[in-house]
Amino acid sequence: MKVKVIERYRDLELDEIKEPGDIFEARKDRAEVLLRKGFVEEIKEPKPKKEEPAKK
Repeated sequence: MKVKVIERYRDLELDEIKEPGDIFEARKDRAEVLLRKGFVEEIKEPKPKKEEPAKK
């Protein structure tokens, strides 16, 4: 799951400080913990539209 940091925190799993604006990929369970704690927000990527067959 792709997330964006909204509040500075020390990530104990990655052993680094995450700053607001940082974007990174996290496992779903880890991202849910960070979301509940208010450190990150989920980045929803638009789903690709299905291409319709070309009309002749």
